[in-house]
Amino acid sequence: MKKIFALIFLISIILVASLIGLRDLEEKNSYQGKATLIIMTLGETIQEETDVGGVSVLGLLNKNHDIKVLQTPTSKRLTCIDDVCAKNQFWWKFLVNDELVLSSVDKYYPKDGDVILLEYGEEE
Repeated sequence: MKKIFALIFLISIILVASLIGLRDLEEKNSYQGKATLIIMTLGETIQEETDVGGVSVLGLLNKNHDIKVLQTPTSKRLTCIDDVCAKNQFWWKFLVNDELVLSSVDKYYPKDGDVILLEYGEEE
């Protein structure tokens, strides 16, 4: 009887984990369309129209730019875009549709119509 209960419990855990994984995959794949990516440095602004394609902002950046990140235990922190790197009081601010984003660039999946701004500047 204990073996049957343990087997049912194990199957239930596997099923729940699978459903959560499928839901996350469907959610990521549902982000289709176009987004605007704006990279602002102290002397230059680059604007790109890009297909969202279910990839994170980090994935979009990696398509056309040399990116460096700092791996933390839970995310990847953007440190360099091309030759512009965070240092001292300067860092990369991450906004979507004029709102500061509290997640990292590897965790945010843009939606159709999003305007993504990565602005290099002084910490406020």
